[in-house]
Amino acid sequence: YATWCGACQRFKQDYETLSRIVAADLPHIQVARLDIDKNPSVSSRFMVQKLPSIFHIKDKEVREITVRRASNVFTEYLKEEQWRDTEPWGPYMSPFALGPRVLGHIGTFGGKVTEIAGLFKDLPVWAQGSIGAAILLGIFILGKVLAPSDDFTHARAVKASEARNPDGKKRK
Repeated sequence: YATWCGACQRFKQDYETLSRIVAADLPHIQVARLDIDKNPSVSSRFMVQKLPSIFHIKDKEVREITVRRASNVFTEYLKEEQWRDTEPWGPYMSPFALGPRVLGHIGTFGGKVTEIAGLFKDLPVWAQGSIGAAILLGIFILGKVLAPSDDFTHARAVKASEARNPDGKKRK
């Protein structure tokens, strides 16, 4: 869910009712709510594309719940184990697989970049441009240091070869 999501706000009462019913009648089931803005890695791992998104997870098998969003419908869905009729996500799509875990880290990184970018929004345009140019220059210099061009690498190899064999003749 998200605090700014209208559909999530409309579902809030049903969600709270569901949580109470599940806690009382189905104590072996946990109901949780995650704010995607505060948990970007989780929303990336689960590839959330619409809100509210509701998932059933058991033994690392993930199923997206697509029933009508009402507490009585969800309660029936869980009590009668209707989730068993829904095919779990495949091993490569599961949030517990390597690919989605990497997506989770990318989501976290994206959240941090957005957070940092927010710090610069009140700066004058010339200052934003200067910071951007400095970042690009830093990336360029870092690239040259970490991944030198072939010509540079070749020149270093020739120099090293000459240092080992100063007379220029091939050794046997």
